[in-house]
Amino acid sequence: LDAWAYGCLEQAVSRGLPLTVAADESLVGERRRERLGQSVATVLGRQRYDGAFGLWSAFGAAEPWLSPYAVEFLLRARAAGVSVPDAPLDAALRYLTDQVGELPGNNANADWAAHAYAQYVLAMAGRPRPGALRLIADANEARLPTPLARAQVAAALARTGDRIRAERLFASAL
Repeated sequence: LDAWAYGCLEQAVSRGLPLTVAADESLVGERRRERLGQSVATVLGRQRYDGAFGLWSAFGAAEPWLSPYAVEFLLRARAAGVSVPDAPLDAALRYLTDQVGELPGNNANADWAAHAYAQYVLAMAGRPRPGALRLIADANEARLPTPLARAQVAAALARTGDRIRAERLFASAL
């Protein structure tokens, strides 16, 4: 990824995300923190006025699936000890909350996948939407287009303590 010629949001996050889980600090030390901080700055540079993220810049269209990906990265970077400012992170979480305020349409697979991912990231941030998660699990599971989407909703349910629904959806994902 470091050698890739382009630098869209997906690649910027994908460059930084492995650095959030580097196991041995002595192997990468200060260079890891510096590169992680650069990745955070690059990602935040693509944040739009509404908290969403654009593919190439803050002036691009909101990216429904990449925005949760960027927010997950920012949460993991913060947990790894890198400074992530509160205001942009709060704006991004508000955007995700707004995005999951309504369920996607019946046949919009990409929308359902993005919705599931946003639900997972909100739960990861400590801002789950338990009622919406139960509605997805109980009445809309068949609309989740991939095993990953089912696993993301299951993980979000698990974070809310809803073990029965989480186990059912994890089994469905497998």
